[in-house]
Amino acid sequence: MTTIEDIVEQIDSMEVDELKNLAKAIRELIEEKDVSEDVNVGDLVSFEVRDGATLTGLVQSTTSKRAKVLLNAAEGEYTINLKAVAILESSPAQPESSDASEEATEATEE
Repeated sequence: MTTIEDIVEQIDSMEVDELKNLAKAIRELIEEKDVSEDVNVGDLVSFEVRDGATLTGLVQSTTSKRAKVLLNAAEGEYTINLKAVAILESSPAQPESSDASEEATEATEE
């Protein structure tokens, strides 16, 4: 019986083109064996994206491999570039720190 170590040795001796063909064959085998759940339009689904954020929404449409989900909730923490953020509603103004308000008072008294 061939062991994983034997296979790794054989792979190590391959040329770059052979490695690319092997990688393609492995991806195809994984796709064939990786069976997804039976997801239908109208299903409420959740899935995890990077940084552990979990998104929840309703399936709007599906193909054989993908689902378009209308998001309605997200849980977790996600870091994003400020340039990519659109403000929908601003929060109430935060009170200035005591140091800043003291400096402003001193400046008006002078």
